[in-house]
Amino acid sequence: MTLEPSKTLAPRCKFIAEQLKVLTQLRRQRGKGKHLFGIERLVLITLSVFLMITPTMILRWVVAPYEPQVRKGIIEIYAVLKPVILLVLLWAGLASSSWVFVLAIFLLIELYALLLGIVLLREFWKPPFSYSRSLILLAFNFVEIIAAFAIFYIYLSCLKEGSKPVTGWSDALYFSAVTSATVGYGDITPVSGIGRIVATVQILASLGFMTMIVAHFVSNIQRGRTLIRIT
Repeated sequence: MTLEPSKTLAPRCKFIAEQLKVLTQLRRQRGKGKHLFGIERLVLITLSVFLMITPTMILRWVVAPYEPQVRKGIIEIYAVLKPVILLVLLWAGLASSSWVFVLAIFLLIELYALLLGIVLLREFWKPPFSYSRSLILLAFNFVEIIAAFAIFYIYLSCLKEGSKPVTGWSDALYFSAVTSATVGYGDITPVSGIGRIVATVQILASLGFMTMIVAHFVSNIQRGRTLIRIT
């Protein structure tokens, strides 16, 4: 699918203008009748700037000229491919490679930056197109978190089952899943300080993920009720 250059420039410029508008509102301490001060303003401005250079935002800029269905389809493919790629790399035995470790860190940072943007910048962003679609994509996001931490455990060689070190991808994925669910059966355990730190970070990250999901849907439901009352 190709578009004439004249038809691609305007939508992409509009997309950039919308992102800069959010940044301008934050800089002027204005948020739909709400004033932002101190650390809140600093965090939101920093988050907004960082999000502008993430692959997701760059992809949205690239597909801006296309029809809404095409844009959303491409974004969905990207969201689904991220956990799939991590799982394939894990299954292929490449989790001990440095570049896979760096890729997992990068994707995890991007994911949580987007989640924070959805929650903290909800006054400036449009509401979700579909709540069912959002839930499905969030499920893939959760798989992405599990796969990324499984890669961390294998790369750092920080798990053991009894007296044997854990090197298999399935064992690492299993431990990552039960840790994300904050279950912890005790059959596989961290063997070092770094292992315990990573496991602790994963537990906090998973709890934060659940908290942000609840905050996202509750806030948008409240916004919807407000709009209904107003209209």
